[in-house]
Amino acid sequence: MAQIKITFGKEINSSLQTKDIAHFSKTKSALTISEPTQLGIVVLVRRDLNYIVVDVDLNDPAIAGFVAQDFVFFSKNISTNESSLKGYYAAVTFENNSNTRSELFAVSSEIALSSK
Repeated sequence: MAQIKITFGKEINSSLQTKDIAHFSKTKSALTISEPTQLGIVVLVRRDLNYIVVDVDLNDPAIAGFVAQDFVFFSKNISTNESSLKGYYAAVTFENNSNTRSELFAVSSEIALSSK
């Protein structure tokens, strides 16, 4: 494994974090790009200097074709970036402390699969 530094001419997306997966696509024209190719794992993000460092496998022939003009983007690993709590449960009790009758219109919750 080796590390490559990719410098951007514009501000880096604020969602990019270390451990995200960097990809690239060849730009064929202003309107078309090639199929995406995984570049590697992002190990450093420097927003102040507009560059990232990516851990790549230099023996991968697909990566050998990467050049500075390629379109670079990233994806997140779903197992480390879920927004829901895992492994917890909730018990809820609703009480009406008023002397007048009240009616509960709706109750909702977010449920996420936690066995993965």
